[in-house]
Amino acid sequence: MTKKASAVILCGVLLLSICGCGRAQKVQKNVSDKSENRKSAISVAINPVISFQNGKKDAAFDSIYTCMEQDYGSGGYSLAADTNWHWMYYDEKESMWSEKQANAVTAWQNCKYENKKEDPYVYSFSDDGITSLLPYTSKNVRVLPYVLDTAPQSGVILSVSGKSEEGLCYTVPEDGIVSISDPTKSQISMIRKIGETQTYSLDNDRVQRGARVIIYQNGKPLWATEFGNPKYYSSTKEKDGVYAIPFPKLDNIKVKSGDLLSIVVENGTDYRTPESFIPKATDKFVEASKVEKDKIKNYISAGGRPYLLNGIQIRLDRATDKFKCFTREQKDEFIEPYFKQATDLGYETVIVPVRWRDIELKENSFSFDTLEIYYEYLKKYDLKIQLLWFGSDVCGFNTSCPSYVLTNKQKYSRLKDYPEVLNYGDMDLVERELNAFKKLLDFLAEYDKECRTVSIQITNEPNACAYGGPSVRDFTDAAMVDAGTWCAGQYEEIKAIINALGMCVKNGPYRCVTRLNFITFQCMYNGLRDWQVEEICNLEGLDIAGFDSYDSNVTTYLMAKLNYGNNISHYPEFGVNHSNAIPQILLTLSERSGILVYQMKVVDEDNAGVIFADLDNVWNLPHGEPVEKEGKVVSYRIDGTELRAVNLALSKAGEKITLNNPEKTKVFNISRLTNCNENTKIGNIGVRFTNSKAKNFGGCGYITAVSDKELLLFATRGNSTFSFENCSVASVSTGAYDADGNWKSEGKVAASNTITISSKDADNGTLYQVLLR
Repeated sequence: MTKKASAVILCGVLLLSICGCGRAQKVQKNVSDKSENRKSAISVAINPVISFQNGKKDAAFDSIYTCMEQDYGSGGYSLAADTNWHWMYYDEKESMWSEKQANAVTAWQNCKYENKKEDPYVYSFSDDGITSLLPYTSKNVRVLPYVLDTAPQSGVILSVSGKSEEGLCYTVPEDGIVSISDPTKSQISMIRKIGETQTYSLDNDRVQRGARVIIYQNGKPLWATEFGNPKYYSSTKEKDGVYAIPFPKLDNIKVKSGDLLSIVVENGTDYRTPESFIPKATDKFVEASKVEKDKIKNYISAGGRPYLLNGIQIRLDRATDKFKCFTREQKDEFIEPYFKQATDLGYETVIVPVRWRDIELKENSFSFDTLEIYYEYLKKYDLKIQLLWFGSDVCGFNTSCPSYVLTNKQKYSRLKDYPEVLNYGDMDLVERELNAFKKLLDFLAEYDKECRTVSIQITNEPNACAYGGPSVRDFTDAAMVDAGTWCAGQYEEIKAIINALGMCVKNGPYRCVTRLNFITFQCMYNGLRDWQVEEICNLEGLDIAGFDSYDSNVTTYLMAKLNYGNNISHYPEFGVNHSNAIPQILLTLSERSGILVYQMKVVDEDNAGVIFADLDNVWNLPHGEPVEKEGKVVSYRIDGTELRAVNLALSKAGEKITLNNPEKTKVFNISRLTNCNENTKIGNIGVRFTNSKAKNFGGCGYITAVSDKELLLFATRGNSTFSFENCSVASVSTGAYDADGNWKSEGKVAASNTITISSKDADNGTLYQVLLR
């Protein structure tokens, strides 16, 4: 029998009416808002009748319906007392059949915790209302089976969850010979809808679902049948699934008083959820970073100090594949230079992918040798790192999975074979991924004693479509959006995985900030699905989230869309070019957001969105060297000297910039004019910035008020000046702040209301402190 994957539980509005007796006033409900505990239910319609040779008959529907009428009047749940029909389940722990008492007469819930409408009513045998018994007639309750005209016109619906066998049990009142049948010759039918609410018993072929119905006498099986959708029957090539079975006629059953005749259902659906694999919070753990808040805004604290969310991604996964870097010598030759060049550019943080298949080489065989080497490089160049978890879903692609997942299609199910789309409701897949992710956290707890790992991005662009998604122009079409995003529309499943991955960090041995990136267009949906983004951002397992941006302009539009709650909105990936790199970095950080540049070097993809404009990856070129094609300048290389200078200045300022007040911070020359002259005010102080004589594009200026008496500033190119009005300058010096936030002067500058910055000072990332009287 094939594996059964977990079901997607969606709830509609129940619009039904049922006759009788003013029941609405007496119904008692089970109400809870813990929607995360929803499970898959199997709903089976059946109309069993016990017939004695002496002509006496006991129909389940008649007896249970009459009993429910009485219970509505009394407010009790006396099903077992007033009828020979009751509810039994097989207790795995005790290895015996046990009776389960009804604990409520409540609105039929189908894994919900409260219906908008109160009809129809059921006997509930579980606190969440999932396990239930519903007597019905087609006149009072509209029942839609998977196969039309197979459900009895009257009967009972058994709804069960979990894998234990449970259902109706008849206690024989006297000795004799009986038969079990459906006198109307109806079928046992899987139910798709009750009224307007779907049961999702077998749903469609997106997930594997199945059930068995078994008739027992005193625990000995007399007859059994099996239901299942096409995925469930994939091993037998049953294309249509099995949704209805004729009720058998079992004759000449010798019984004694007290015998038990049971009709039970076994839910073969995998009722596990991603939450099932979240570990309990460990008592001993390393806390490398967390989100904190001052009087202005949230920020990341790493190692007990404010952390500037600024770094550069290096695609070591692609470099490894490209250069076949498997030995230590090969890694030292081809991989280590990335770390050195990141440092040479002034970066203090690198962002590195970790592919699932690179740490789980074979099933249950893990290796972190490569990561150990990377962490040696981090220590050598004194860098921090943000890890990108490339698990089963990377932009909708599954190529980061281990081969044992991708080759075993019987165990790890697909929604589509080509293009191949994994089924993210498959709990075997989810269990394997979370197991590998927890192994990564164990490694970090043991190996990263210096807490260099500031954050883990727990999936990559989960709302991407990978194959054949909608074009940008189709994002006003809700149907196109739903079909083409979240990896073939698996929003709920992927959301649950995201939260589970995040909670593994929250509860695990190595705790740091959890982060997520959204692909831009698929997340914006032109406003159609912004609620999905907000739901993801509010997950317990996620700290911060942002939109990736490859806009050639300088803008904070996408960050502004996520400025709510406790989020630190940022650009998890930003595609820089010669004109937007410096102003975008400064503008983003001035607003106390974050920016993670994509990427250090191009390896095996096109040149779009990378720091360097050619495959030579030359990073330390003169200012804005032009790129020519057929004798014409078509672009400019990123100015590595300017980028390094900016990062050095940011580093010298430390937490004074990390925790700057956006209202008292200004970035000049965002447009990169070759001759810039701009004015602004910081409080009552007038500030003018000029930059002139630039060859191709102008430099930027940055200023922030640390206090009413202290200003910090720097410029990214020479021939820059800062001029002040309505204040008196007491002193000007160059230098940096130490780890304790104390200014360490490196040189004095003549106190003046005009500060001129040379090319040499700009290229060195010189930071100026201005003290006012």
